[in-house]
Amino acid sequence: MANPMAAHQNGGTPACCDHETENESRCRPCLCCIRRAGRCHSGSGLPAYVAVIKPVTAERLGSSWRAGCPVGPGRLRLVNLSFVGFDGAVHRGELVVNADRATEVAHVFADLYFGRFPIERMETVEK
Repeated sequence: MANPMAAHQNGGTPACCDHETENESRCRPCLCCIRRAGRCHSGSGLPAYVAVIKPVTAERLGSSWRAGCPVGPGRLRLVNLSFVGFDGAVHRGELVVNADRATEVAHVFADLYFGRFPIERMETVEK
């Protein structure tokens, strides 16, 4: 497989991933790569990986959160992201995660996406 960083280098876009391009043979996308429509993995044959991280409210959390829970809605984030299903198609799903780990979760799911790791479904508890 060709170096996925080539899209950055050949397209004239500066590398924005959280690593040194000279020392990496594989790109681990950061959010700017994700926003740039998956340029790091343009040769993957998949549509761009997109992850959107937003604050979440108590109302949106529904019955999965109540007053007294150890982590309040202000410290949680809703992550809406692309994933590959068992049918081989690309789908969108949602997760609620700790705000401190939201970007890391988006990176991990990008790795799963480009590795074509199948996920049956991804939806929040209240759905």
